[in-house]
Amino acid sequence: MPDKFKQVAKLVWVFLAACLLAAGPLKPGAPAWTLTEATRLLYRGEYGEVAAKTREYVKVHPHDSAARILLARALLAQGNYLGAYSELSRVVQSEPRNIDGLYYLGMTSSLLSQLEYQELVREAPDHFRVHQLLAESYQAQENKAKAEQEYLAALKSNPHSSEVLDDLGDLKRDEFQFDEAAKYYDRALRISPRDYEAKYGLGACALFTHDVPQAIEFLKEAVDLDPASAAARLALGDALLRDSKTPEAINELRVAVKLQPDMRQAYSLLARAYGKLGQAALSQEALDKERELAHDEQARLQRTLDTEKGVILVAPELWQAPPSSPSPEIRP
Repeated sequence: MPDKFKQVAKLVWVFLAACLLAAGPLKPGAPAWTLTEATRLLYRGEYGEVAAKTREYVKVHPHDSAARILLARALLAQGNYLGAYSELSRVVQSEPRNIDGLYYLGMTSSLLSQLEYQELVREAPDHFRVHQLLAESYQAQENKAKAEQEYLAALKSNPHSSEVLDDLGDLKRDEFQFDEAAKYYDRALRISPRDYEAKYGLGACALFTHDVPQAIEFLKEAVDLDPASAAARLALGDALLRDSKTPEAINELRVAVKLQPDMRQAYSLLARAYGKLGQAALSQEALDKERELAHDEQARLQRTLDTEKGVILVAPELWQAPPSSPSPEIRP
């Protein structure tokens, strides 16, 4: 029990460490101390001073979202998750499309949910949700053996959880064990016939084992269940292209990039598809877009490395790079 609690606590701190390092200085236009001194103080661990400065500032400038986000980051570092949630909620209410606000609000919500899970660990240590949480924690640490062990424990506790079966299927698919993955997805479908994750998983397995007709069948069903899934549209477009159904493939891939404009793999497949139809101009346009996205990804990575240089955390072993909104490309 104590070891499991430590795993959950460690996951909370992983989220917190990522949250502290995720964004760089605030937007231009904020006061000089906000852009330089306060951000430097945050990285040096002087969270109380940062919180005090930004709290005074937002009293005078209540609509400065950048300052509120900095205040929220300082509050998070102090363990004041509810205070951070309050500040970030105000940001999102006033600016529903504020990317930093949405990102940090999501991170804070995750932290609060982890605290609730800690209560669950204390109250019901053998509940299948506890094993599932621990499995996800091990996955975050790339310890797949331990993750599988906990997922199996969760399944033993609740053999009728299609969600856990999907998780096991995903785990096996990541390890290129497609037959094993398919068995878990099949079991999930017997429990929940309209399970999108299982349909998508079976389609992806079939695609990677070159069973294209089977892949198309399952991926079409996945798209029917979730038409807004860019990942399913991408995979279906890939399968259709392999089956020489090029116009249909283009339709799916165009929907995929409309749903997620930064999906590099979709543009790469579009370039091939247009090339097959002899539409050289559209093929080159898609290829140029793919290269542009690749360049942007490299530039973001370099900025992240530059930002991290010289930064020292209290617990560096818990640092985890922040999510960079990767394209939901087809995974094995």
